Amino acid sequence: MAAEQTEWNQSRQWKRINEMRIVNWNVHTLYRVGAMNELVKEMGKYKIDIYALQDIVARERNCDKKKNYMILYSVHDEREFGTGFYISRHMHNLLDFAPVSERICKIKVKLTYYNLTLISTHAPTEEKLEVVKEEFYSSLEKVCVAVPNDDMKTLLGNFSAKVGKESYLYPACGGYSLHNKTNDNGK
Repeated sequence: MAAEQTEWNQSRQWKRINEMRIVNWNVHTLYRVGAMNELVKEMGKYKIDIYALQDIVARERNCDKKKNYMILYSVHDEREFGTGFYISRHMHNLLDFAPVSERICKIKVKLTYYNLTLISTHAPTEEKLEVVKEEFYSSLEKVCVAVPNDDMKTLLGNFSAKVGKESYLYPACGGYSLHNKTNDNGK
């Protein structure tokens, strides 16, 4: 996803003023040897400003600040799941970071005409108890509703969804889905 701002110049063409590149990545763990270096390399290679991360498995609700980037993350004491954001240090327009749970966190970024709220999520899988899934979606709904109406809101994450080849899905993905049947998270 690239959010960009443009202006109309005198030659009647749109000219790019600012561009912000935002990517979603389920990293599984940043404890693996070399994982952080791989993340930094990818961020530089593709000129990514913000990564929404899931499955971080980091130490605690915290913020790691490095020379060229910072990682804002929210994890549980048992060191499972974990969501967060990896942000380039040249991003001077970060307004807020809110760790909600090990499965949900959000940031607010100041843009020229409005604020952008990014929500990083990691939904429970189909095998989890219904209570766990309901708790997650209830919490996610509260976070989404709390975002001011004049903010642009973007939901990023791993929703543990399988989208099938059912006929009602053809307008969205045709018959090219990996799965034959859509699961509840996919619906």
